[in-house]
Amino acid sequence: MTATILKYLNSVSGLSWKCKECDRNCFPIDHTGLNKFLEGKHTELLNNLNSVFDTLKSDFKKVTEENMQVLRKSESDNVIPPPHSQILKNKTQPAIIVKPKNTVQTATLTKSDIKANISPLESQLSLTKVKDTQSGGVSIGFSSKDEKQRFKERATAKLGVNYDIHEIKGFQPRVKIVGLSQEYPDSGITDFLEHSVKTNSTTFNYLPECRVLKQWPTKKNQKKFQALLQVDQTTYDVVMKAGGVFIGYDYCYAYDAIDLIRCFNCNGFNHSSRSCTQKKSCPKCGLDHSVSECNSTVLNCINCKKLLKDNEPQTNLNHAAWDTRCPVYISVVRGKRQIFSA
Repeated sequence: MTATILKYLNSVSGLSWKCKECDRNCFPIDHTGLNKFLEGKHTELLNNLNSVFDTLKSDFKKVTEENMQVLRKSESDNVIPPPHSQILKNKTQPAIIVKPKNTVQTATLTKSDIKANISPLESQLSLTKVKDTQSGGVSIGFSSKDEKQRFKERATAKLGVNYDIHEIKGFQPRVKIVGLSQEYPDSGITDFLEHSVKTNSTTFNYLPECRVLKQWPTKKNQKKFQALLQVDQTTYDVVMKAGGVFIGYDYCYAYDAIDLIRCFNCNGFNHSSRSCTQKKSCPKCGLDHSVSECNSTVLNCINCKKLLKDNEPQTNLNHAAWDTRCPVYISVVRGKRQIFSA
């Protein structure tokens, strides 16, 4: 070995070598230098992984927020006023039918008599629907039962000689709010709820209706309470669109209180897992495993996926099957509500 090669070998940190004729290490490994080198590489690798993870987390959060905004906008755009048939079948708000005793009279004349005798502004009425009916009648929808009652009294007094005044009771949905830090007096809950709804409602001179049916502690935390409320249609729409309401300093999440049977096997409705004949599906990602085994970061509603058609690529699947804003869930709830109110 030449002196140049020996000098070069001695200058390389961490290099171990030995003579060919013996089995003795002439230059042992530099453990301190090697450990520092490995620790540096380990730290560099962790920093790179953390950077990639933070980027993926940020991108996923951004995409999720964008998808939820699209879903909310889609639901908002799809909200349409209730048809006249729903008013007549007690599906939505309170209503009155003013029907002439003269069966050959037109609805136009009936409406003229109503206008001449009852002013919506003077009577402080918030009308939600005015529609001609058969035999010259007119149906009028109201935001609350109080308004309907005021109209009925005035119509009976001023038009009762020539007209029949029929009351149509509107269906009042139920809402469950969760997150109360204490068991409030019923009047406390209704006062806070009515104040919040009045602030967020665009209906002129609106008077909310709310009644507390029940309060009880949650199963997971006995110090947290939930309440079952019966409200009018406008209050229901405002609270469910907001997703919650402040009761005092407690922000309470709001849920539709119609009791639905949901299958924990396939995530479908109106049957239990014991009688389910479908294959198992995850409520988060839609694949054939239980939610406890799911590691997916992408939401994919299995119920919406089953209804997806080839010509509807715009259908939004980026939500869990248990999401209360799921189009399938909303459709099932509406169907249940119509059955209960018939």
